[in-house]
Amino acid sequence: MDVAHRTVAFGLLLLCISLLVIAGRAREMRRDLFKGSLAALILVCLQAVSGGILIATKLSIPAFLLHVTNVSALFATLAYLSVQVLPEPKWRSSGSREPRVGVSGSGTPASAHLSGR
Repeated sequence: MDVAHRTVAFGLLLLCISLLVIAGRAREMRRDLFKGSLAALILVCLQAVSGGILIATKLSIPAFLLHVTNVSALFATLAYLSVQVLPEPKWRSSGSREPRVGVSGSGTPASAHLSGR
């Protein structure tokens, strides 16, 4: 199991390096992607270090919490990057107004429709 975990971690490291290289090419136009990719690579490296600390301390609770917190920050960074590369919503590209949240097409609040009022 340890070998598989480390192999996947190494694969993630290689993917983050390639992501940083690709984002580096578009750095002038999409600085947000470059910074997010750099943060992801740093967090993957920190994850490896915290994994080593976890093993060295024989799975101590503080080391485990450090490892879990770090992977949560990595997940948040990758989620941020995913949202940044989503296509622009149709309402935004057509120049129309932003859709109103919580209001149905009839102008009645959506909660009124749900409650039967």
